[in-house]
Amino acid sequence: MKNLRSAKLLVLVILGAISLSSRAQLIVNRNAPNNNSIAYLVQHILLGNGVTVSNITYSGDDTAFGFFNGLNSSINLDSGIILTNGMATDACGPNNNSATTYSWPHCHQFSDPDLAAIAGVSVTSVAKIEFDFIPYADTIKFKYVFGSEEYPEFVNSFNDAFGFFVSGPGINGPYTNNAENIALIPGTTNTPVTIDSVNCTVHSGYYVCNWPSTPCNVGCPTNAQLPTTTVQYDGYTVPLTAIAAVECGQQYHIKIAICNASDCDLESGVFLESGSFSSTGATVSRSVGLNHTYYPGDSILYRGACGSASLLIERGSSTIADTIVIDTAGTATPGVDYTPLPDTVILPVGVTGDTINISAFPSAKTGLQTLVVSMIQRLCSQPDTQKVTIYIGNPPPIVINEPTQIACFNGSVSLTPAVSGGVGTGGYLYNWSTGSTASSDTVHNITTDTSFVVHVKDLCGDSATDTVHITMETPMHLTITNDTTLFCPHDTVTLTTVVTGGKPGYIYSWNVAGSSSSIKVVAPVTKLYKVTVTDTCGLTAQDSMTVTISTTPLVISISHDTSIQCSGTVHPVVTASGGGGVYSYTWSTGSTTSSTTPIANKDTAYIVSVHCSCGNQTQTDTVRVTVLPVTFHVTVSDDTTICAGQSVTLSVTGGNSYLWSTPSTNSSINVTPPISKTYSVSAFIGNCRKDTTVTVNVTPIPVVTVTPNQTICQGDSATLDASGANTYVWSDGKTGSAIRVTPLVPTTYTVIGSDGCPDTNSTFVNVKIPIVDICCDTSIKKGSSIGLSVLSGATSYTWQPATGLSCTDCATPIASPSVTTIYTVTALDTDGCPITKTVKITIDNLCADFEVPTVFTPNNDGINDDFVINILNPTAYNITIFDRWGKQVFTSSTPTEYWNGRLNGTDNLVPDGVYYYNLKADCGSNEYIKKGFVEVLGEK
Repeated sequence: MKNLRSAKLLVLVILGAISLSSRAQLIVNRNAPNNNSIAYLVQHILLGNGVTVSNITYSGDDTAFGFFNGLNSSINLDSGIILTNGMATDACGPNNNSATTYSWPHCHQFSDPDLAAIAGVSVTSVAKIEFDFIPYADTIKFKYVFGSEEYPEFVNSFNDAFGFFVSGPGINGPYTNNAENIALIPGTTNTPVTIDSVNCTVHSGYYVCNWPSTPCNVGCPTNAQLPTTTVQYDGYTVPLTAIAAVECGQQYHIKIAICNASDCDLESGVFLESGSFSSTGATVSRSVGLNHTYYPGDSILYRGACGSASLLIERGSSTIADTIVIDTAGTATPGVDYTPLPDTVILPVGVTGDTINISAFPSAKTGLQTLVVSMIQRLCSQPDTQKVTIYIGNPPPIVINEPTQIACFNGSVSLTPAVSGGVGTGGYLYNWSTGSTASSDTVHNITTDTSFVVHVKDLCGDSATDTVHITMETPMHLTITNDTTLFCPHDTVTLTTVVTGGKPGYIYSWNVAGSSSSIKVVAPVTKLYKVTVTDTCGLTAQDSMTVTISTTPLVISISHDTSIQCSGTVHPVVTASGGGGVYSYTWSTGSTTSSTTPIANKDTAYIVSVHCSCGNQTQTDTVRVTVLPVTFHVTVSDDTTICAGQSVTLSVTGGNSYLWSTPSTNSSINVTPPISKTYSVSAFIGNCRKDTTVTVNVTPIPVVTVTPNQTICQGDSATLDASGANTYVWSDGKTGSAIRVTPLVPTTYTVIGSDGCPDTNSTFVNVKIPIVDICCDTSIKKGSSIGLSVLSGATSYTWQPATGLSCTDCATPIASPSVTTIYTVTALDTDGCPITKTVKITIDNLCADFEVPTVFTPNNDGINDDFVINILNPTAYNITIFDRWGKQVFTSSTPTEYWNGRLNGTDNLVPDGVYYYNLKADCGSNEYIKKGFVEVLGEK
């Protein structure tokens, strides 16, 4: 059982006058190694008091689960496991999509008959967690919230469903293994929680709307609020409790599953609260009346009459009387620091709980004392202890904060100090030196620096005093942006005023539009700008600055005139200065930047105009490019004639670079034209070019035909004929259009015919030869048999030797040799042609049969102390042994290293019980894999 000796407690802390004005975000985490492990999440997150679990499994997409933190969300569960029919991280807000969908790689791969029964249709995208558990009280329960993107549009259309299916002793439900579903509408016995059963019109008290849509527009976030929502799902339930009656100490099974109904669209998820999967008797929680400022998240019992605390003892069943032992510890002393507690609490039949009230006595002690209360009971005959801690101390001091005020002459000031600390949940008591008892006071007709005293008392009678100072206003002084010069009319400039003195709350008045400390102005001409500032007391001050407009002439400079050879790209560039610095360009080439890149192949003048808006100025200039001719001589190969299929090399000289029509840039090319063809080539020196051509004439080759392919028997002759040319040369050296051949094996004959250009053709003569094949050499274990077979069309067979064969004149004998043997088969075809083949059968003597023990006793009595497996000469070996929870306790790759019942090579003997092994041994051509169990009896 999980932590029965120091069980976790359900701690309910009631804080005085606390409200949350805003929530932050739901967080889902799937990080390795823990939050992507179902076993870890169930054992360390979901599991609470009074229950143990085993055999944890998961089925579904890897993205569908994770750990959630809901402390700053609207889900109303602090943390736990989220299980979805899509991607778990999609559950995080804000709700910026009314149709969030995750595309499962294998949506229809996972299904479940129980969910299909709840949904009423076929189901997809199923994700489910299953495990066995043993409760240590008469009930099992946990808290959950169900949410979905199917809300609210697809209510009564797509009934995405989930379920908590519990099976075991005393349970006889309608689902698999007689399970019952405990995810039910509160107060019902068989109504499951689904899209259709909980929504804005059915059981709406359990529904939370998270997306405004007809008919669910009441209580939903507005469109303006949606960006701040903490959950993506369009609707979800309030926290619900799943509960089942069980038998103490018996093993049960639970399946927690969720699905999509009919399709794979729109996601749903169920949140399972951390630590809530529990089975306990009575539980104890604390209630402390006032929150402790110094320790957020904890509570403190204040000394004196201003604080109170209670221990709340509750139990799920009241059918029998129960006696609970109460024990106290900590730094606080009973009777000195707090009310003594009883030694026992008796809960009679029919009573589900009790309350113990605690008060803290006044004391001169400083700091916090602790009261640790232990509640001891027995669950399934085992002791269970629960503890709560209450802090006892004095309230924090009262702090008063009121900064110095500035007053106008003969004016009024409102004094509103900020008070914190003490015990102010119900308000503070005030007493001013003016006689006022309100939380704020207003004083009038102030003509000089003065001060007032306020006395504040909290609910516990603690008090503090502060003095609020008031000073008279001082003369006001202005500074404004320095005079500024602009180089182009209509530019924008920012004018900024800095004020010191006077009483804040200044009013700004400019001689142009504007009423703030800084304004932006567009200055068309030189101008004086003034600002007048008035403070809260009515005092004024004035300052000014001048914006001067200064425009300079536009000046441009263009590239020098230039010359190039033949043709090429030129790069005229213009630079501009003056005139305000913003220019536009227009070139005769059409370019609108400061440069242009035309290709010049003749003498050309390029003109550019530069314009600036300041003063509407334009300047124009010209650059001239002169093209110089270059003369050179190009030589190319003579025209030539080749046979079809032949190649010829063409070359060119006279230039520095070349471009052929093939295209190639080499000075020579190798070509094989199928017909006569003319090739062109361009030669270049710099930007200068000359073109020429060369022709290759192609003479066709004759078309040679030969006798079609033939088949003859071995030893026969065949006549081969060729036609279509004037002369013939065969591949066997013979000449002439017709030859006779007598091949011993199938042969291809090639003939070359020529009428000046040669042509080649071939014919095939197939010689019929008996073909026999036999299965490959192999190995068998001694004492085994193997079938031998001949792959052929033969008519008779003779096997030798006869030893170990089931027959010697058949095509497929069974061989059972006791030693390695080479068998020979002689086969005859229909023409009586013989052929002989052999096959070798090797006897594999490695790894004789071996046995694996089912029990051993590692008690050092010299009898059966080790887990011994005798394997003869394996070529590879490995054994690994696990306990029932999958934890490795032993592994070895050495056949003679036996397990002595100790944990991973230590001296620690493992507990008695059943352990599981995986054994693998390679034995020549055989591989042995065995899995099983062995029982350890170390104490007998």
